[in-house]
Amino acid sequence: MLPRWELSFYLLASIGFHVYSFYEVYRVSREHEEELDREFDLETSTLFGGLKKDPTDFEWSFWMEWGKERLVWLFLGHMSVSQVANLLSRKVRLCASFPFQLLSPLLFVKKEP
Repeated sequence: MLPRWELSFYLLASIGFHVYSFYEVYRVSREHEEELDREFDLETSTLFGGLKKDPTDFEWSFWMEWGKERLVWLFLGHMSVSQVANLLSRKVRLCASFPFQLLSPLLFVKKEP
């Protein structure tokens, strides 16, 4: 196991890189907002404070609908299994949570007829 200071450093570096990447995407998209809007016919999203989204993006539509219905339950399941495994023994935590992590996508992904 790495020392606590090194884990903290990696966590902060990771968060910093992600925030910087999101900022750069936001900045560049603002610079070219009119051009992007004309080319892709973007619509205003209510989810992210008026930012624009592509209505033809299948992945965005699918995962947002899926997340609204099931993401909270998936999170609660992961949290419950993890807490129970922690109470039982820290040694069996991985053994207890691994099957849930493998089976959870099968349980929560909606099957369309």
